[in-house]
Amino acid sequence: MSPVLADAAVQSPIEFVVRFERRGSERIDTMGWAMACFREAGAPPRLLSLRLADISTGGLGAFIDRPVAPGTPVDLFSPGATQPTRRGEVARCAPSGPGQWRLGLAYGAAALAA
Repeated sequence: MSPVLADAAVQSPIEFVVRFERRGSERIDTMGWAMACFREAGAPPRLLSLRLADISTGGLGAFIDRPVAPGTPVDLFSPGATQPTRRGEVARCAPSGPGQWRLGLAYGAAALAA
């Protein structure tokens, strides 16, 4: 439950929500799929499907069927794209149910395409 304050002028409760968010931009819930090519050191590139959860100007959240180490470089492909549409890296990867991981991807400093 959110904290409640009383407005002294009208004596009615005012509800507010305190957000603890590190990101510079707001995340927007989304649905859909994308392909990602993970380039882990010492291993061949892995092309995996992502189920999108949220997106922002700085990255995206998705679900994946296997863990990927934070810091792993990634190329993102929009549906139907033959070239990467964004580049970034894995910011976090945490279990999110049986055979599923929640992935946080941070975009690189420069996007390949708008």
